[in-house]
Amino acid sequence: EYRHDWQACQCVSATTCKHCRWARQFEKLLLFRQQHGHSDVPWEWKEDAALARWVNEQKRHFRRGCLEKWRSTLLLRLDMRFWRWSGWWERMQELVSFKERFGHCDVPIRWHE
Repeated sequence: EYRHDWQACQCVSATTCKHCRWARQFEKLLLFRQQHGHSDVPWEWKEDAALARWVNEQKRHFRRGCLEKWRSTLLLRLDMRFWRWSGWWERMQELVSFKERFGHCDVPIRWHE
């Protein structure tokens, strides 16, 4: 279980320190998972819009491979199934590109490009 060491943090302000802000959102995600049984925060969740935006941002960084290793490790430990959608999104982007190029989504079985 992850807990940010607030006293050991050498930042000037917990509201401006990016590590403290990330830790605060991650702890909110832990609480969400405890309450709801999953970490799939709805995109337009009105109860905590900041958490919903943060989760979406983490997914985007995860898919692009630009999330710091220790952060992606924590997120994967929390709910590996949920964070492993990156391969699906990559294939979806390939399908979108194929449709833009050819005008349809009927990809041949042996399509390699």
